Amino acid sequence: MKRVFIIALIACFAVACNDEDDSNPDAKLFMTFDPRFEGEDLQLGETHTNLHGYPIYVEDVKFYISNIRLHQSSGDFVQVSDIDLIRIQENKRSLEFVVPRGIYSGLSYDLGVPHSMNGTNDPDFSISQYPTGHPLSEVTSAGMYWQWATGYRFFSLDGRFDLEANADVLQSPFSFHTGTDTLFREVGIFRKEMDINPGETVLFSFAVDIDSIFATAADTINLAEVTSFHGSEEEMETGIKLANNMSKAFVLK
Repeated sequence: MKRVFIIALIACFAVACNDEDDSNPDAKLFMTFDPRFEGEDLQLGETHTNLHGYPIYVEDVKFYISNIRLHQSSGDFVQVSDIDLIRIQENKRSLEFVVPRGIYSGLSYDLGVPHSMNGTNDPDFSISQYPTGHPLSEVTSAGMYWQWATGYRFFSLDGRFDLEANADVLQSPFSFHTGTDTLFREVGIFRKEMDINPGETVLFSFAVDIDSIFATAADTINLAEVTSFHGSEEEMETGIKLANNMSKAFVLK
């Protein structure tokens, strides 16, 4: 009789544990972003050779991703985050979110700050409206707010290069900063079938192909001809090339 009681107690405990698991419908989504150049991991300050044969190294990469969504095969989606900032130099390369359990078919996000959050052409906008810790706040944005242009940088890429193929010291800086509503881009959906259960962690690991920012099949940026862009309307043709290439630089590993 005593043995029966113990077995019943264990069974009740097991049911209680299952009920506790079912009462917690959340799982975790983990996203990482790592730069690479021509398929190899990129270390900041490490010299590579670009498409045109110039030695080049990257000093810093920062970018906003927004409207992060988990998609369902029905066409519905779950909004995971409205805005986040990746800062490669400071090793802020990963994001973690609590997400609801469910069956999903992929993940998508946009590159840049949505118009509703950007303050572009809004004379009453102030960066101070975002609290400390928010990706768009004055502290956390890490210089990504263009005070003079009333808007945020979307993607910031800085480094040095030299037109001499075997240069030991790279003399020339390059600096490409996209921004303004014109250069906001949808990155697209990364397909991955997922049945996310309570307590599980789903990983999306992305490479950021820096070399493709300078050259894709459609658009090429030659450092012998252009070394900077900072949102100027007069140079918007360059900005559009950069924004197009930057949105295509993300590859799911």
